Formats: sequence, C-alpha cells, structure tokens
Amino acid sequence: GSNVSLQAVTLNRSNGTLSNLTDSANVYWEVTTDRTGWSGADLTFKYLDSEIASLTEADLRLFQAPAASGPWTLIAGTTLDQNRNQITGNVSSFGFFAIADSPTASTEDWMTLE
Repeated sequence: GSNVSLQAVTLNRSNGTLSNLTDSANVYWEVTTDRTGWSGADLTFKYLDSEIASLTEADLRLFQAPAASGPWTLIAGTTLDQNRNQITGNVSSFGFFAIADSPTASTEDWMTLE
C-alpha cells in the first residue's frame, strides 16, 4: 500500500561499559536510520540482569549521545519495566543510547529531588 516505508532503521547492540557515563550498564546501543523528516520515535531497549548486576535497577535512566564518547544527555520521561527488563523513551534524534543509575558530571539536565 501507499503507507509502506522503504527506509531502514539499524540497531547495533554492544557489550561493555562507557568510561564517560558513570554507573552505566554493561550494554549500549547505536540506532541509525536513512529516513529524513521524522519528528519522534518511541524506543524500547531490553537488558539482561547480568548487564546491570552492579546497578540499582529501580534507579535506571536512559541516556542519549551523538557518539559513544558523549556528551550524554538524560532522556526525560522514560518508562522502566523491571519485570520485562526494558526501558522506553521518546526521542527526536538517533545516535547512541545507554542506561545508568546515576548522573554524570557532564549531564546538566539530570532531574533533581526536592
């Protein structure tokens, strides 16, 4: 039909921690696309218990960066489903994504508790 998309979206999953994102899980993802003119997407990332073994699962947050070297920005309004080991966020650009349970010094828009 006329609603068929011929654009590609590619997801690359890598294991390893990111030295420039404090308390990050032992996994990160790169998402790319050749589609232009899109305004937003809901992305869901799944993780293994072994990849977050040193972290507090209830405190996991989703971060995004244009490159694996950063800078990392917190994605606001993410949804964490601990039963399914997944985190979902709405993004307006692709790049690198990681989960962590604490802010980094370079993350200025980290939510604060009052």
